[in-house]
Amino acid sequence: MKAKVSFLTALVTVFLAGPVLAQVESAPPQRPPAAAQYATPQEAREGFAWIPGRWAWDVRQQQYIWYPGHWAEMPFQGAMWVAGHWERRPVGWVWVSGYWASPYAPGAPPPARVVVIPPRPGADFDWVAGYWRWVNNGWVWFDGRWVVRPSPRARYVPGRWIRRAARWEWVDGRWD
Repeated sequence: MKAKVSFLTALVTVFLAGPVLAQVESAPPQRPPAAAQYATPQEAREGFAWIPGRWAWDVRQQQYIWYPGHWAEMPFQGAMWVAGHWERRPVGWVWVSGYWASPYAPGAPPPARVVVIPPRPGADFDWVAGYWRWVNNGWVWFDGRWVVRPSPRARYVPGRWIRRAARWEWVDGRWD
């Protein structure tokens, strides 16, 4: 039986070197497979970063297909790749694209935005609060979202900015 798939395409504007198209793919009904396990090739060159492989949903075949990882040139010195990820949402599973960001900022981030958290979509979801990221010499707000826990007992530890000498450093959130 083939599931109905709605097409969701979002234009996310992150000013790195101009607007960047980040696609939220069609929403497959089932969870993507686990990422393929393989060693990162050791042919790294100065100014390049490894972009991990990922599963993509093939609408015609109604199945996931694997896109292998690759080396990509960093768009600016000190850039870091924030990997994309699959999220379960009320419409199904959606892919949220990765983006380039800086792990450092010259000053403290603005105060967190006050938001009304929407209702929990299911018992296995945790709220990941919104946060500020330093992107192309300016602060960009990333909205919070409900995310499926990787295991029943997992709890999300939010990302945060910490002060290190004259600059601020981003520490990614993680599941404990």
